[in-house]
Amino acid sequence: MHPRKRKIVIALLAAGTILGFGQGFASMRGRACARRDAFEQRVAEVCVDAARRDQEAEPQAGDPPDRLERRHHGKGSRHEGRPRSEHAD
Repeated sequence: MHPRKRKIVIALLAAGTILGFGQGFASMRGRACARRDAFEQRVAEVCVDAARRDQEAEPQAGDPPDRLERRHHGKGSRHEGRPRSEHAD
């Protein structure tokens, strides 16, 4: 192969490699942004659902007074079965 053609081929291959890597990185970045956006949406949904559940669990004006204690120290609580005065909180 003629030296001049060889240099042209090397330059084209190098340019193709650099442009290919650039395109690949740009594609990965675009997908990362989409994944991050989807994750942020999921976190927002979870937070809103938790806030709604918490708001629904708030004691209302006509509720019995023990409802607040059940909410904070209900079934599965580490305080279950102990009188209120023994709680270490």
